[in-house]
Amino acid sequence: MSDLLQTALRKVEETEVPEVNVAALAYSGGLDSSLCVELLRRKYKAK
Repeated sequence: MSDLLQTALRKVEETEVPEVNVAALAYSGGLDSSLCVELLRRKYKAK
């Protein structure tokens, strides 16, 4: 894994997560949107 990717992943993991009731994502079907969906699931416990 590249250093840049490892740094980005570490920052995501270290960031405190506020309580979230509702999240919205404009989904284009691209890779960025797919990664955001997974981030919402894992980090914010979104369904």
